[in-house]
Amino acid sequence: MPIARLASSGTALTSSKWAEPASTARVADTSQQAAGTEQFHTHSLAWLEDAEHGIRVPVTRITLSDDAQGRPNAPLDVYRTAGPGSVPEVGLAPQRQPWIDARGDVEPHVEHGSQLVDDGRSAVRRGSPSLQWHGRTHQPLRAKPGHTVTQMHYARRGEITPEMRFVALREGCDVELVRSELASGRAIIPNNINHPESEPMIIGRAFSVKINANIGNSAVTSSIADANDAAQFAQLDTLAELTHRAWEHDVQVMVEGPGHIPLHLVRENVERQQRMCDGAPFYTLGPLVTDIAPGYDHITSAIGATEIARYGTAMLCYVTPKEHLGLPDRDDVKTGVTTYKIAAHAADLAKGHPGAQRRDDALSKARFEFRWRDQFALGLDPETAERFHDETLPTEPAKTAHFCSMCGPKFCSMRISQDIRDTYGSADEQAAIAGMQAKSREFLAAGGQVYLPDPVVCG
Repeated sequence: MPIARLASSGTALTSSKWAEPASTARVADTSQQAAGTEQFHTHSLAWLEDAEHGIRVPVTRITLSDDAQGRPNAPLDVYRTAGPGSVPEVGLAPQRQPWIDARGDVEPHVEHGSQLVDDGRSAVRRGSPSLQWHGRTHQPLRAKPGHTVTQMHYARRGEITPEMRFVALREGCDVELVRSELASGRAIIPNNINHPESEPMIIGRAFSVKINANIGNSAVTSSIADANDAAQFAQLDTLAELTHRAWEHDVQVMVEGPGHIPLHLVRENVERQQRMCDGAPFYTLGPLVTDIAPGYDHITSAIGATEIARYGTAMLCYVTPKEHLGLPDRDDVKTGVTTYKIAAHAADLAKGHPGAQRRDDALSKARFEFRWRDQFALGLDPETAERFHDETLPTEPAKTAHFCSMCGPKFCSMRISQDIRDTYGSADEQAAIAGMQAKSREFLAAGGQVYLPDPVVCG
């Protein structure tokens, strides 16, 4: 499916959160769960189902323990980006192929066929990678003459595609919102007809902020010194023109922005892009809000990323600690992805995105109830959270203790608050007591008499 990304490309799309739809069946199904894909032992694969249209969307279900009084805490379902898992030589199942075929607007690209160059220049140099493939043989497809095969085109014709229903279920929103945002160009669904294995997701400011990870290196140009200068905005003017040209042919567009902008200029940059490009999704690396922190640019950029996503950027390109210094390793990639999940989620909270706060509320409740394992499970990086906790309190009883090593047992604010509740009741009960005490003081101030003198009417 043609998408004009008016800038560099990336891989590994993910999201900050998942918002629960109002009327959707949630069905657990661990039989299809790929081994080793879960972040934590209380995470599992579950499904949201639209039985009427035969669509189901994977979510990660976080099972929670009971509170101290034995009352159950409902599990929390969150946006899942783990994927179904696969054997590399076999690949992923073409889950979208029936949807593509049912539309009847594609045909085999016979002239192209299957070529080694499709596997990349390094494959041509090695000569053998295609021989290692044991999965399905895919005949390249193209649009039939006179047809256009983009989600924008379908949306503009008023059609609701299975891809649109999938992302609506995933985002927890009405499918008409998805269709209208696609039709206007304010959102894209990056699903190519020759990649039927790709899982539908949507990028647009009306939806949860997405992140991507370039596996390798990004060309980061610019600096704080030339942020929002005439040359940069001239480039934006050109991108706006190209955006409107692409839209004339129902081609989806995403516009990439700059990577270095001081904090006070961030809002101006994204709002100008949204105005010039009529809301086309904006995609930015960061931006870095200062240039003085090599080795910590995942932090300097996440500050800018949160701000720019808050005001309209739809997708953020992650930055690792190695930015400007070298190629990232596995740990750098993990740090960069986690940092940007935080930025994207913080932006969703700032935008008031529906359902964004559910995970925060669940973790806060677990923290107040000293459910340490649930705190780990609900965090974006459970492994690191548990490791930090266990560095000072490694024993098993510490997992249920009503304190951590930060404040100790005597000065833990959560424990003190709980002790006050145990002694004086809940906040509502304390308010009721305070109200009665106020009335008592009022009674005494009036002389402590049950029957007061009749009021004197003037006039």
